[in-house]
Amino acid sequence: MLEVPSSFSLGGPISVAAWVKSSAPKNWERIIDFGDDSEAKADNIILSRVETGTALLWEIRANGTRYALQQEGFFDHEEGMWTHVAASVEGSTMKVFKNGVLFAIKHDGAEPRREHRVNQYIGQSNNAVAGDENFAGEMRQVAFYNGALPDEHWAQMVNASKPDPTQSPTPSPTAS
Repeated sequence: MLEVPSSFSLGGPISVAAWVKSSAPKNWERIIDFGDDSEAKADNIILSRVETGTALLWEIRANGTRYALQQEGFFDHEEGMWTHVAASVEGSTMKVFKNGVLFAIKHDGAEPRREHRVNQYIGQSNNAVAGDENFAGEMRQVAFYNGALPDEHWAQMVNASKPDPTQSPTPSPTAS
């Protein structure tokens, strides 16, 4: 688990990306969970596995309203393999990409409010009391972008940046 500095703020149109290699499905394991400090978790940004299954969840909570893009099959046969996951939101359009290819789209989402979220986690949940677990495996090249990057960007990124399985990861979250 890597904690993002509290001075980091994210909101409006955004993109999130990471290379992930899951060692075993864990209950609601988070790739990212950026949360406010409220009990209601009214302004969280979440990228997560759904329960222990194969679905990916890209969720924006804005002013207490939940906007979720959930798609089955994202983690099919992915344990032990590097998978590039990217998610973006611009206006009401939420997208998820798998290995550079558009995997799911939703047109009734919402952008997150720009704010300094108090609990900004990579690989850990803001909701651990509910049984959500830490990510089990490795993550590399976790990145956050102000703006929804063009669809073709993800394929280019995947082709240029696949992790070398012989190198140890170095935690280094980036923001632009």
